[in-house]
Amino acid sequence: MGKGVPPGKVGSNSTKTVGDASMTGTGIEFYEFLDYRNTSALVFAKVSILTRSAHPGPG
Repeated sequence: MGKGVPPGKVGSNSTKTVGDASMTGTGIEFYEFLDYRNTSALVFAKVSILTRSAHPGPG
């Protein structure tokens, strides 16, 4: 039979691994949000400029 992992060693490294993965994922999501925000602002600004009529107002 295999030796396995001693009870004192379980979770000692996994907490750090989970924390590192969480911080990495959070960083990626943050920059993805910034990229989406900036891209959508540029695209919607062009769309709204192109769809405005030359004579705004009623009628």
